[in-house]
Amino acid sequence: MWVQIPPPALETQWVKIMKKTIVIVQGVIENNGKYLVMKRTEGQKYSSGKWEFPAGKPKDRETMEDALVREIIEETGIVVEPTKKILHEMKLEEHDIIVVSYLCKSAGHDVTMSHEHTDLAWSDLEGIKKMDISNITIGTIEIMEGSNAA
Repeated sequence: MWVQIPPPALETQWVKIMKKTIVIVQGVIENNGKYLVMKRTEGQKYSSGKWEFPAGKPKDRETMEDALVREIIEETGIVVEPTKKILHEMKLEEHDIIVVSYLCKSAGHDVTMSHEHTDLAWSDLEGIKKMDISNITIGTIEIMEGSNAA
């Protein structure tokens, strides 16, 4: 996007606003036909108070799958096995976001929440869509429904 900067003199200056691209890994964890969603703690920078599939950012030199498994353990205390990758991208005012979601299997459903969340639920997609969910989660559900990945 190009924006016009008010001129200090008579000439006009144009500058390009560079957006930062953020990569997010997200786990769509299925157990007995239900998916895990968690409610973000109020006051967080993004998606404050919204329901979401557990997600986070990869660290340097970390594969997407390794980042996913680490984030899920940190946020839920459960170990998952990624089974299928789903990609989508979003645009926010200040960032472009690439979301690398994985459908995951979990051997258990006993979740230990981190400080990043205040509540959790296991629900089908129709139930999740009725919640106040994050934009990233909305995008993932739309992809899942469109590709019959659910």
